[in-house]
Amino acid sequence: MKIALTGAGGTGKTTLATQISKTWGLPVLSSVAREVMKARGVENETAQNAMTPEALFELQYAIFHKLKDRRASEPAFVTDRLMLDNYVYALRRCGSAMSEAVRKEWEEASIEDLYRMDLVFYTPAGLFPLVADGMRQMDVAHQYLIDSAIYGLLCKHAFDRQCGHVYVVNMADPDRRKSYVDALISEIHAQES
Repeated sequence: MKIALTGAGGTGKTTLATQISKTWGLPVLSSVAREVMKARGVENETAQNAMTPEALFELQYAIFHKLKDRRASEPAFVTDRLMLDNYVYALRRCGSAMSEAVRKEWEEASIEDLYRMDLVFYTPAGLFPLVADGMRQMDVAHQYLIDSAIYGLLCKHAFDRQCGHVYVVNMADPDRRKSYVDALISEIHAQES
């Protein structure tokens, strides 16, 4: 089973992915963004604000390709990011440095990734306060811009087509979130049996 969480930073995706992993025995494929940023000497999201659009494009494109490679090698997992999230961050940060061909390639790969998942859980912004973790940009306006773009693309490519495997997890209570997610995973397991 392939399960993805999607949404802006600071919405509880990593925490929920870790809980799903423990309950269902799925490996966690964490977002590769931190890994790629560290390898390129980018300290945190705020540091990206000083980068040129071209340098940001190279960073985001490296994240995109690493995500693609990692996804291709795993038959079952839970991940705290869709490739769609990476695409949205790239558009927000360096869209002006993207050619139309690259933009199209990136969006198509992101949509393929969305449909490859058995379950996708969208976690909206605003349910939790942003927590300074040394990496995340502590800017609520930025969080909401990313959130609205992710939600808009989900509406365009999943909700409007009645995709059937994308769910909104809009509970602030961690136990209710986990129960809701577990019930949907159980349902998928029952259908597969």
